[in-house]
Parts: sequence; structure tokens; C-alpha cells
Amino acid sequence: MRSIAALILIAVGASFLLFSFQSTPNVNFYSYEEGLKVAAKENKPILLIIDSESCVYCTIFKEDFEKYEDLKLALSKFVIVEVDYVRERDLAKKFGATGTPEFHFLYPNGTPITYNGEKLVMLGYSSEYRQDLINLANFAYQIYERSKAQKT
Repeated sequence: MRSIAALILIAVGASFLLFSFQSTPNVNFYSYEEGLKVAAKENKPILLIIDSESCVYCTIFKEDFEKYEDLKLALSKFVIVEVDYVRERDLAKKFGATGTPEFHFLYPNGTPITYNGEKLVMLGYSSEYRQDLINLANFAYQIYERSKAQKT
């Protein structure tokens, strides 16, 4: 009886360890200036999110970000920079923001990632568009990786 209990305890402990190592990466949100420094240091592209505290869809995005591992994993490839549309209006306007939320994909130096001359930007968010944001993030990352390969 004791050996069965011991085996169960070992199995539970091993499962706990296994799942703790498979968790998604910890992702930080940075200010614009701090994010540029981190992106340059880590040579990672930037996801610039223009949002505001009063934006319902911005709140939904942040809730989805915490809830869905696929979203967090896709965006973990980027240094995430948060710009408040109300408090940092000049900076938001610099990127052509017209509302919230907006998702802009940038190179580590802060210039927009483009495809066929168009900036990679997603305007708005709802849970139904989560997969669209994941797809756009993956596409932006592929373009970033290709640009790195061309430089070497």
C-alpha cells in the first residue's frame, strides 16, 4: 500500500515538473524608449501596441493575452512596447494611430516592418480576431528573420 502511495506521489511530482518546464515564456511590456533599448540589445523585433485605459477592446486583448497560450507564444518573439494613445498622443500619431488598439510591427531600430511597401499593422481587436493577430505576428517575424539572413 505504501509503495503505491509513493509511486503516485512520484508521478504527481514528475508531472508537476514536466508541466512547469513547458510553460510559455514570461513576456514584459515596455515603454517606447525602454523597448527600443531592449530590442537593440536582444536583436528582437518590436510589437508596438497603441492602447488606452478606457478602451474596452484593449482590455479584451490583455485578458486574451493572459488566457491564451497561443497568443502569448506568438507575441513572445517580440519586444512588446505599449504606447498610451491619450497620454502619449504625439508618439501614437508618429505611427499614424487613429484609434485603439493598434498593433504595429517594427524592426529593432523602430522602423516599420513592411511587405510590398505596406506597413504591417492590425487595427482593432476582438477575441474573434485573435488568430488573425497570431498570423500577422508570425508573418512579421518571418519577414524580420529574412531581413536578418539577407544582412549576413
